[in-house]
Amino acid sequence: MRFNIRQVCRIDDNSCATANYTMVANALGFRDTIQDLLKVTHGTLGQSQFWLEMLKRGVKIKCISKNDYRTFPAEASKWVADFFAERSDGTENYVEVLKNPNFDFKNRAPTIEDLRQLFDSGYAVEIMGDGWLMYGDAPEAQLLHRVFITDMNKNTIYFHDPDIDGEADFPAKASDIATALSVDGAEIVGYKR
Repeated sequence: MRFNIRQVCRIDDNSCATANYTMVANALGFRDTIQDLLKVTHGTLGQSQFWLEMLKRGVKIKCISKNDYRTFPAEASKWVADFFAERSDGTENYVEVLKNPNFDFKNRAPTIEDLRQLFDSGYAVEIMGDGWLMYGDAPEAQLLHRVFITDMNKNTIYFHDPDIDGEADFPAKASDIATALSVDGAEIVGYKR
């Protein structure tokens, strides 16, 4: 495994994203626990708060996202905006994140090629896409879900799922990940020290 780190699972209904961020931080060599990062994310989705924390630590972040954080959530589809609104404590931090020279943002649909390029360049990578499709299942409803990529080869992408019943080093088909990344709200984020 490229990133041989321990799977971290959420500890309550609001900490799924923070569990994923904990795996990112651990892959970068930081010794954060989920409890440490819950203080940063305030027990919410906390994406912009986590990004600011990583940028303060000198981490370079590359984000390829369908979500245009320059105008977010005004330009987002209703269900994506609702998803973030229910799980976040505001979007004002995105302005500060976008100004940071260590934050590289591309507003477009992410692809498997983007994922491979970041991973092959040594980035710790998380993706957000449809959680059902990542597992090759038919979606029961629209669901954005983050997972941490542990390894990959031509046909298989391995990930740790931060959900309580999520898999560790799950071997997903690359085609399923590509489909999961095709939904509104999908993104790939790479982190490098």
